Amino acid sequence: MADFNKYLIKVFTITFIVIALLGTGIFYLSRDINKRVEKVQNLQNQIANNLEGINAFAALRPDYNKAKEINLVLNNYFPSKEDVAINFKTFIETLAKKNKIASPNFSFTGEGILTNEGFTRTSFTLNFYSFYDDLVKFLKEAEENHFTIKFISPTILKEENTNKFNVVIPGQVFSF
Repeated sequence: MADFNKYLIKVFTITFIVIALLGTGIFYLSRDINKRVEKVQNLQNQIANNLEGINAFAALRPDYNKAKEINLVLNNYFPSKEDVAINFKTFIETLAKKNKIASPNFSFTGEGILTNEGFTRTSFTLNFYSFYDDLVKFLKEAEENHFTIKFISPTILKEENTNKFNVVIPGQVFSF
């Protein structure tokens, strides 16, 4: 009987060790499986987010085509930066002579700055003497040209002894 008790203790011990080893193995395997499942789920979420982004991007394609057409129209409407740099000063001086404006003094006062809308805005200052009628004609013709101009708070002072005005016009010219 003593041999039988030893045999039973051996069997229970071996069974307990095997069950403990299997339990430990299953525990570590389940942790590893859970980590892999989490990785797979993260990749699935990433793929779903990427697909949403691709679909949203694809939905913008028609708008892009419309914007591209409008951009071509704007490119034809607005002068290029090079055109402004080369021809704008000459245009202003020619317009001044045409409208009998005395001694126009034109200078660019700043580099072209890119705006949020995609235009480049270049600052300038224009100083001259003029009679009132000539000043009005000049400003009207300056508005009706292929350059897009914005005059910013002009200073117009009448000279005491004459009917001439001393005009200082800061402004901006826009280009694409």
